[in-house]
Amino acid sequence: MVYGRTKSEAITISSGGTESTSAEVDNFLLSGILFPATMTGTTISFKWSIDNSTFVDVTETDGTAVSYTVTAGDVVRVDPWLGFCWTRLA
Repeated sequence: MVYGRTKSEAITISSGGTESTSAEVDNFLLSGILFPATMTGTTISFKWSIDNSTFVDVTETDGTAVSYTVTAGDVVRVDPWLGFCWTRLA
């Protein structure tokens, strides 16, 4: 029995870049991210957009950025949030 749908979408952060390409999340719950072994960063945060043009920071209720410490080659579990519209990693 299937209780939900899944989606996998590849995004890219250009060498020397600070933000990824955007991903259309289609009303799915974002719950995990797989990082390539070649990744050099150590933290990620999120940006959100309703139109895939203007992006704003995703923040906690206290105003701090939603961020996670990451390791190259690992899957990072994120607290699920309804990622409707568009999202980017920063």
